[in-house]
Amino acid sequence: MGAMKDIREIRSAVQKALFDAGYGDYAALQSGRVVEKAVDNDATVAGDGLVHPEQRDRYYQYLRAPRPSILPVMRFERLDRDRLDLDKIMVGQPVTDWPDDNLDDTETANVFIGGTINVACLKARVQSRLTYRSFRRNIEGQNILNTVAAMTAERARYDMELVAMRGDTSLSGSDKVSVLLKKMDGIAKQCESSKIVSAGGANLDETYFDEAFISLPDEAKADPDLSWVGSPNSRVIWNKLMRNKVGANADQAQRGDYRLGPHGFRWIETPAVPSNIATTISGGSPGFHRASEGGPYRITTAAKNIRFNINSLGNSVDIDLSGGKADGKWTALQIAKRINDGLVADATYGATYGAVASADSEGHLTVQSIANNTPIIVVAGSSASAVAAVKMTAGTYNGAATGGTSRKGSYILLANPMNFVFAMVDSIRAYTKFFPEKDYFGIYQYQEVDFKVEDADKVVKISNFLCQ
Repeated sequence: MGAMKDIREIRSAVQKALFDAGYGDYAALQSGRVVEKAVDNDATVAGDGLVHPEQRDRYYQYLRAPRPSILPVMRFERLDRDRLDLDKIMVGQPVTDWPDDNLDDTETANVFIGGTINVACLKARVQSRLTYRSFRRNIEGQNILNTVAAMTAERARYDMELVAMRGDTSLSGSDKVSVLLKKMDGIAKQCESSKIVSAGGANLDETYFDEAFISLPDEAKADPDLSWVGSPNSRVIWNKLMRNKVGANADQAQRGDYRLGPHGFRWIETPAVPSNIATTISGGSPGFHRASEGGPYRITTAAKNIRFNINSLGNSVDIDLSGGKADGKWTALQIAKRINDGLVADATYGATYGAVASADSEGHLTVQSIANNTPIIVVAGSSASAVAAVKMTAGTYNGAATGGTSRKGSYILLANPMNFVFAMVDSIRAYTKFFPEKDYFGIYQYQEVDFKVEDADKVVKISNFLCQ
């Protein structure tokens, strides 16, 4: 009886935490109908669980709160259903004519519209878990639920931004980031038909900003809301370019102020724009291999060893990735450290090879040789090989003397951010569910979203430049 009372108390606290974080109506959640709904049929979102309008509005405000992000400045549309045609608002043709006096003139106001955008929202689920033990033993007590709910909401906001910028239905990976992104095409993919200014693998400089502005349609050049949308690394590069110059841009660059960008247009900085895109360069590059999926990676006694042959020095000794545990899950960064430590301890390699392995910004394990035009060979362990466990493929990965590949590429968009549409069905549902067989609470939220570019002709993309 005591345990069941604890579970009821915890469930009530979970539901209240959802309410406090803006997820739902506490009174409806407290009734228990939502939990029963989740247990009976948690594959659907109809019926109970509908978030109270006040809490729904608070969640929308949170999604679009001012921060380095594209979401707050996009055109935000709250829909009453998942499929809808929205009027275009980016005026691209004349709206003024010369009517004759005392004549029944033909109505021409439809030139404001210029067509519609078809929005088809897809259902997304946000979920988190909290174990019974964590709740009972945590020093925060019931406040831990508020902390978990807030952290989940923050990650969900970033997930939406990733989809908005980087969604790509052509992706085929099975890691969590690829699964998130391959459901719909985001802004960058939809802008592939836009005007492109390619840096050809060169470093970013003022020339490409000038070319981007020149490439805009004439009617868009006078738009006071034109903005540069790029990664934090791109903004840092711009500040570096300005520091040795004179004027307002230089003064702001000295202060690290990112609000004013090239040609006086504002920067919109978002970490959802990657700075690790593989980009062809004129110079050389080292041999490189990236795991097909991000961590954590499960390492067991049956799959724990890996070897490398770098710069044709011969196979390294077996490098144990297990950390001394018979069965454990480790991040890419933890695995990379064990690889580097193993190479440093190997008499054939030593300290020069202490930075061969690393983790990229998406949590994938990567390895590369230490000089241009030199190979790295991923070799199975002599026993209990872990190559497959860390989602790598045994084989030779050559570098290049010229025409190599850099993984520091990025892109910048020049556009009015109202050209980018963030559509969301105006109904959010939240559920809690206790899993007694696994001893944890599940917290689930369902929402339906879509992202569209209204007019790709009014977007210019600077691509194939290096953030270094």
